[in-house]
Formats: sequence, C-alpha cells, structure tokens
Amino acid sequence: MAGEEVVIARAGMPMVKLVRIEGSGRRVLGAAAGMIDYRAGWDDPMTDSELEDFLGNRGVGPDEITP
Repeated sequence: MAGEEVVIARAGMPMVKLVRIEGSGRRVLGAAAGMIDYRAGWDDPMTDSELEDFLGNRGVGPDEITP
C-alpha cells in the first residue's frame, strides 16, 4: 500500500480518501534552538493559589492529584 489511495466507506458510501502527501523534508532536531525564552523559575512548583487558579477552582487540592 505504499503511496496508494485508500477510500474508507460507510454503508457503501465513500466517506474519507487517504492519500500520500510529500513531506517538506527531514525534521531537524533543535531547529527552534534560541527562539524560545523561558523566565527564570518557570519550572518552580505552583503555590496552592496558583494550582487552584490553574485547575479552575474545582476544589482539587495538591494532596488529591496523583502523578
């Protein structure tokens, strides 16, 4: 099936056609290096208040979150 079109049908009616597209080339690891800036402390644990805001005040506390 390399490069062939595939038609997915439901009750005999064609619904979806899958076709191969040509990619733009190989992905380069680290292509965005230097383009993203992180603030100092971006990975610090959230305070209880920040966690409540993040969770939309659903009443879920840090003790109730399982990793």
